Amino acid sequence: MRKIMIVAGMVLAVSFVLGFAVRAQDQASPGATPGTTLCATPVAQASASPEMVVPAPTTAADAGGSNPGTPIGLYPCATPTGGTTGGQTSGNAVTIAMVDIAFEPNVATISANTDVTVTLPNNGVSPHNFNIDQLGIKTEDVQPGNSTTVTINAPAGTYEFYCSIPGHKEAGMTGTITVQ
Repeated sequence: MRKIMIVAGMVLAVSFVLGFAVRAQDQASPGATPGTTLCATPVAQASASPEMVVPAPTTAADAGGSNPGTPIGLYPCATPTGGTTGGQTSGNAVTIAMVDIAFEPNVATISANTDVTVTLPNNGVSPHNFNIDQLGIKTEDVQPGNSTTVTINAPAGTYEFYCSIPGHKEAGMTGTITVQ
């Protein structure tokens, strides 16, 4: 049990470090477009050219499916697509990317009493999920490079969403959907 707690703590620590390092990369990467947020993805799982490549930490305990030392590419994170503009839907779809340790965007506005499909790609290096307790929405854990979708049909209101992987919500992996 103690070993499991130590390994879990190490994985959580690596996730935090990678999350903060990736967020800082948009200012620190020479060649990165100013204002671009970069997300870490194992190079072997990506189809585009990374802005920069770094090795996975040697202390990683298979973080996000990457063995220690595996080349990790820093790629521009996904932006809202599927009829969205600045987190608002102009149709019946919105994309919210899951990255380490954040949702992008972390604020969205959707139509009330209408089926809205939310696409949730995991652009991070560790598993993530999407939950809205008030609406009874809970996805399975989504592995890096994969995605899932949920359909939201809710009355007007403001709803918090979050990742329930231990430590992620506490680290700030939360957001708000406004239904109007």
